[in-house]
Amino acid sequence: MKQAIQNNEFCLYYQPQYNHKKEIIGAEALLRWHHPTREMVSPEVYIPIAEESSLILDIGLWVLEQACRDIKILEQRGLPSTFKKLSINVSPKQLQQANFKDLVISNVEKNNIQPKHLGLELTENLLVESFEHSIVLIEDLKQHGIDCSIDDFGTGYSSLSYLRRIPASLLKIDRSFVIDIDQQTEGASNC
Repeated sequence: MKQAIQNNEFCLYYQPQYNHKKEIIGAEALLRWHHPTREMVSPEVYIPIAEESSLILDIGLWVLEQACRDIKILEQRGLPSTFKKLSINVSPKQLQQANFKDLVISNVEKNNIQPKHLGLELTENLLVESFEHSIVLIEDLKQHGIDCSIDDFGTGYSSLSYLRRIPASLLKIDRSFVIDIDQQTEGASNC
């Protein structure tokens, strides 16, 4: 993986997000590794390995830098008025870095992009692990115009009472929480 960073084997794909009128409102960055001999390596393989080591910090920084460069290109080409932000995922180790907020802000400034076009996605488990720190960080980033959202809500142990204190603008409910919801009887209310 160290060589993958040096050899530019990682790339970002962007999954578009649409509103109910089928207008693009944003995109989520998806990290992919094009290994020279194994072709495409699944994130399910390399992300846990990177998380266990400090490589996730290098990979996460690369994602932040590349996303900011890509936002600059999009802004220069002209974004639709409906476009809100391009979001990247943040790992727990990144969030624990003392200079994480400064890294984010400096990349926004270095690329001269509008902060509102960068979004950070934090997982529910990450928030639970360092709840007070996360709240302060989200508030600080929000003051700089950078939006944060909660990803994979419903997979951890947090309750809805946590949501009152989290200054995030978007809550992404985990797929496992809602899949086949219309066919499940245990969660349905009896009328």
